[in-house]
Amino acid sequence: MKKILECPSCGARFPPFPPRLSCEICGSPIIPRIVDLQLKNIYGWHEGIWAFRDFLVSSGENEVSLGEGLTPIIKAANLGKFLGLNNVLIKDESRNPLGTFIDRGSATLISVALNLGFKKITVASLGDLGISTSAYAKKAGIMSYVVMPHTITPSKAYQALVLADKVEFTLSYNEALRKVMEAKNSLKVTPLNPYLLDGYRTIYYEIYLELKKHPDILVIPIGDGALVTALWYALKDLGGKPVVIGVKGCSPTPILRDISVERPLYEQVIKDILRESDGFIIEVCDEDVIEAVKLLALNEGLLIEPAGASSIAALMKLSNNGELPSTKLVVTLITGGSLRDTSILRLLTDKYVLQQEELKIGFTKFKILEALTSQGPLHPYAIWKILRDNYGIKISLRALYQHIEELERLGLIRISSYERVSGRVRKIYEVTPKGVKLLR
Repeated sequence: MKKILECPSCGARFPPFPPRLSCEICGSPIIPRIVDLQLKNIYGWHEGIWAFRDFLVSSGENEVSLGEGLTPIIKAANLGKFLGLNNVLIKDESRNPLGTFIDRGSATLISVALNLGFKKITVASLGDLGISTSAYAKKAGIMSYVVMPHTITPSKAYQALVLADKVEFTLSYNEALRKVMEAKNSLKVTPLNPYLLDGYRTIYYEIYLELKKHPDILVIPIGDGALVTALWYALKDLGGKPVVIGVKGCSPTPILRDISVERPLYEQVIKDILRESDGFIIEVCDEDVIEAVKLLALNEGLLIEPAGASSIAALMKLSNNGELPSTKLVVTLITGGSLRDTSILRLLTDKYVLQQEELKIGFTKFKILEALTSQGPLHPYAIWKILRDNYGIKISLRALYQHIEELERLGLIRISSYERVSGRVRKIYEVTPKGVKLLR
C-alpha cells in the first residue's frame, strides 16, 4: 500500500509531502490516492476519521479532531416507500461538529498544517469551508484568515466572524481566490487543496465498511466538484464502480449557491467520473429543494438545510421520471447541517407568505440595513465607511450605490431627506418598515 498525490489529468504522481496544491507537470488539481488499498475492519471507531489513519495521506504525529466522522447511515424506509424505491440509504453528514462533510477535510488539513509547523491558514470560502477550517484551526492553535465574497448569507458570515481571527469580504469569489493565492507565510486553503479531499475520502470508507459492499447508485451534490472527486477515487481505490448521479443547482440563488457552480473546479474530472460510471447530472431548483426538506422532515424526521438536502430533491425527480430501478441499492448524501434559517422555516410552515426579496439579501445588503437601523439615516459615503471600518467589507463606492439601488427597489430602504455639502446635494437613506421587519 502506497500513499501518493496524483494528477488525474496527466497521471503524474508525487509524495504526500512537501505540500503542493497543483501538478508540477501540467498545473491541474491533484488528489490523494492510496495504491493497493485493502480496507480492513476498523476497530477504533470511536476515533472517527482517524480510525482510518493508515489509509490517509495526511496522517502524522498530530491529529486534530472535534469528533468528526462516524456519521450514521439511515435506512430511509418511509421516504423510499413514498418514492417507490425499495432500498434508499442516507449518509447523514449533518451530524459532524460544524454540520457539514467539510469537517472531515478540515481535520486532515489542519493536522497537516500543525505537523508542518504552519502558524496561519488563509482560506477562500463561500461559507462552510471558512467556518469549518477556522473552527479546527482554533482547536490546533493556528491563526485563520478567511476571505469570502460580500454576497455571503448573513448566518454564514456571522459564523465565520466568530470563529476566524480575521475575515475580509470581497466583490467576488474569484477575487477571494486571488487574495489567498497571493498570501505569504501561511497554508493556502481552497476547495482544491488535496489534504481537504483526503478527509472527504473517509465518507466512502465508512459506507463501504458498514454495507460490506459497494452501493449500486451514489447520489452526490456537485458544487465545486471536490466531494464527488474525493469519493470517486476512494471507491476506485476499493475496486467499486457504482453509478454516480451528480446534483447541481439550476441557479445560484442564496439557497443553492453552494451547488450552483457553473464551471466546477474539477470540471474535467467530473466528466470522466460520469463517463466511467455511466452516470449523469440532474439539476434541482429552489422549489425542488424546499419540497425535499419538507418531505424529509415528514417522512424521516430529519430537518436539514435546503442545499444539504439537494440529493433528496434529485431522488424525487428521478423517481417521478421513473429513472431509478426500484430494486437498486441507492446511497445518497446529506451534506449540510440542521435547518435553522427562519425564512426557510417560515416557508415550510405555510403560515406566512415569504416574499422572494427576502431570499435575495446577501451579507453586504444585510449590513447596510443594520447600519441604517442602528445609527439612523445616513448618506452613502457614511454607510461605505461603516462597512469598511466596522465590518471589514471593502467594496467600491460604485458597488455600494448598486446595493443601495437594489435595496431601494426592493422597498427595504428609502430616501428620508437631502442635504447640501460643498455645493452638491446628496441623499440621506433610512430603513423602511419592511426593511425593519426583515431584520427582525
